[in-house]
Amino acid sequence: MRKIQTVSYAPEHGAYGWIDLYWPETTAPCPMFIYFHGGGLTGGDRAAGVQSTLQRLAAHGIAVASVEYRLM
Repeated sequence: MRKIQTVSYAPEHGAYGWIDLYWPETTAPCPMFIYFHGGGLTGGDRAAGVQSTLQRLAAHGIAVASVEYRLM
């Protein structure tokens, strides 16, 4: 599994336009799990204690995108 961290998907949103990508070690097509953290749009972040779970998914052949978004 390899991780590409802090890829900007929306530079105009500053700190809230980032995404962590976890890719399995394969060149074959694979499913992707997209993770949006909880917090009711008022709290939380993409790195809120779930990295090990996301890394485990990637180790089992599932690509993962962990998205940061602008809070209200």
